[in-house]
Amino acid sequence: MVTTLIYLMVYFQYDLKSVYSYLLLAIHMAICTTDIYYFFSYLKFPKNSFIEDSERGIKVLVEDNFEKIHS
Repeated sequence: MVTTLIYLMVYFQYDLKSVYSYLLLAIHMAICTTDIYYFFSYLKFPKNSFIEDSERGIKVLVEDNFEKIHS
């Protein structure tokens, strides 16, 4: 997110309207797409949950399940 803001500030400050700057912005936004998707999906999780990242994917443990596993 910060990298995108810095890039846009430099882009508009120095008027870098070339093919290379558009290509750099397109590559950067393509890489960030999955991060943005995961960020907004994390906002939908309950407040008292634990997010576990594994090789098979993401598991969301709600408070009841979390207490049973770690007690």
